[in-house]
Amino acid sequence: MCLFACAGQICRDRSGDSSRARSHPAFRILISINSSANWVRWIICPRTLCALRLSKCLQISRSATKTGSRLEWSPFCFHSALNLAQLAFGLVRHLAYWPAGARRMHSTLDARDLARLSPTAMVRRHAAQMVAAAAGRPILDIACGGGRNAVLVAYLGGSVICVDNDLSRLVAQFTRLKDTVFAEACSRITPLALDLIRDEWPFQAQSAGGILNIHFLRAALFPVFASSTARGGCLLLETVQNRGENYLTLPKQGALRSALEPSFALDIYSERRCGPDGHDSVSVQLFGPRR
Repeated sequence: MCLFACAGQICRDRSGDSSRARSHPAFRILISINSSANWVRWIICPRTLCALRLSKCLQISRSATKTGSRLEWSPFCFHSALNLAQLAFGLVRHLAYWPAGARRMHSTLDARDLARLSPTAMVRRHAAQMVAAAAGRPILDIACGGGRNAVLVAYLGGSVICVDNDLSRLVAQFTRLKDTVFAEACSRITPLALDLIRDEWPFQAQSAGGILNIHFLRAALFPVFASSTARGGCLLLETVQNRGENYLTLPKQGALRSALEPSFALDIYSERRCGPDGHDSVSVQLFGPRR
């Protein structure tokens, strides 16, 4: 702040000639910094830090740009410094609250690693948030298949229980990833052989930190999803896409929202119509925490 005040003093034209003040290089630098900070802080900083002063800052900036007057230099310099301070605070807050798993994924995984694993786009987007919300509880991957989604969640620090009636694909995946960056993550995955149609649900109430349910839709499991997920734990569900005659097994429009919204706050819910005209089947992607 002192630096900006000194720069303002240097820029002042004691003879009162505003054109000379506006042409001073330090003045132009201050204008650029003030404008950039205003825009960037809106993107990164919490809105509550910006809303109260944004209008006044912009007003002072425009006034100083037009007049270059002596009286308006001090508040302009002050608000320039304030903008930068808020920007710095926002960056620190952003890094502090960004889940550690997300930082790890962005810093250590490249496109080839993700291509080798091939998790779904929804899982890539929300896996770190799921791990943070789980708070150390295991995340259930229902009908895990080869574990492509579970491995990413485990890599980001989560503990995962992979549930399927046939675990051979998961074992093969572990073998394939033995000498990759995902080798350690595989040790945080617990396989569980379970027939999700015939066998009894084995998980206790509020024992799970979240549930992945990708490309396996069984509405009869929704009540146990709700009872087994701890409050705040996230459900991520994706149906199969519209291919061939998949529309015959997909839910009707609005059906999943009606079934799950009483138990989960669906922050993300999207439907896409499937099948020929006259069918109201939809593919669904949804994500949200347990209420």
